[in-house]
Amino acid sequence: AALGATQTRSPAAAGNCTPLGGAGANWTNPGNAFSSNNSRAAATVDGTVTDPLQCLNYGFTIPPTAIIVGVEVSVERRSNRTTDGGSRDNSLFLVKGGVQAGNNGATATIYTTADLVEVHGGPANLWGTTWTPAEINAANFGARFTATKPSAVGLSHSVQVDHISITVHYISNP
Repeated sequence: AALGATQTRSPAAAGNCTPLGGAGANWTNPGNAFSSNNSRAAATVDGTVTDPLQCLNYGFTIPPTAIIVGVEVSVERRSNRTTDGGSRDNSLFLVKGGVQAGNNGATATIYTTADLVEVHGGPANLWGTTWTPAEINAANFGARFTATKPSAVGLSHSVQVDHISITVHYISNP
């Protein structure tokens, strides 16, 4: 009989969370997103979007015969302010083979000033693409995240990410 199972993993080391170049706000201490320890990656936004923060090398060990049924990305984040429309996700994509893949899983939730973990995706959400265990177990599988303060009105916001973890839901075929 096939059994449902999950694995939750974090990037293996701080060096696995890195900013990708772009026209956006730069991340300071991007490696701090690899664990939930109140040390945070941070970027300043004001009517702007951050550069992508990409975390890879999650170290999944999904059995090779398993069927992937859903992926959840949990982002632990906050902002120093909620004024002027607030800060929120701009994009959240999965990374397959080192390349952004599938649908944008961002939400419109306004960030609070306290750390809050928001789950993106779900137990039956494949993000508009297909997944093999090998792709998920690969070192170049992960998540790519950007945040924004859409309004340039008022003071800038410091958006901060403490942790980006991933849970993979699968059915094992013994």
